[in-house]
Amino acid sequence: METFFSLNRSAPFLVREGTCENCYGIKEGLLRYIGIQSGVLKKHEERIRYVSGVHTICEGIWLVPHRRADYSSIALRNDLYTVSNDERVPDDFAHEQSLVIETGQGLVVFNSCSHTGMTNILTDIREMLGRSDVCAYVGGLHLYEMTDGELDALCVEIQCTPIAHIFTGHCTGDHAFSFLKERLGERIVQFSSGFRYFF
Repeated sequence: METFFSLNRSAPFLVREGTCENCYGIKEGLLRYIGIQSGVLKKHEERIRYVSGVHTICEGIWLVPHRRADYSSIALRNDLYTVSNDERVPDDFAHEQSLVIETGQGLVVFNSCSHTGMTNILTDIREMLGRSDVCAYVGGLHLYEMTDGELDALCVEIQCTPIAHIFTGHCTGDHAFSFLKERLGERIVQFSSGFRYFF
């Protein structure tokens, strides 16, 4: 975020309503802060815009929230929490959102880590935008702790969608990526810094 603000001096930065510095994870048995850079919301408050619901950036470009009533089982499985007034609760992921862009071939979905699950996110988009024509999904899939059985079930779900391209990175995990690659073939590609794709 600091890099964005240093490179761009005018564009607003859109975050989900209620976003704050309260995200924690348990790593190596310790509760550790894993949220956005400390102090950045206050430091750049004149540039930050808080949005709610489906937010239309312009025609054909939306920010779509996660709306499931209860993601606690996903949060607990991944040791993800929010902390307020010294009270720790499972993360509800209300601060997360997907960028959805309409193209001539269908929708392209961008998500950072897909903590709530790729198929849940696709369901949110279908229900809130009334669209299921997603042609590409870009983002980490947060699968590095999934069992092979869970990965196999995900592959079956993906194969039932019209998605032609999945571009994924860091938090998917090497084993999970190899597993999905074996079953999904050219539909899934691993990206890295500087990656570009034209379609």
